[in-house]
Amino acid sequence: MEGAKGRMAGMILRSGTGGGFRDFGAIETWARGMVAALTPS
Repeated sequence: MEGAKGRMAGMILRSGTGGGFRDFGAIETWARGMVAALTPS
């Protein structure tokens, strides 16, 4: 529970529902699009 500040944060982490729920595939797609948009042709 390190980093949990407050009672509610601790409860969320203890219940196992805390954490990141990032869609890494979507992030990679977005990053590739940004690189393509910023790279001169």
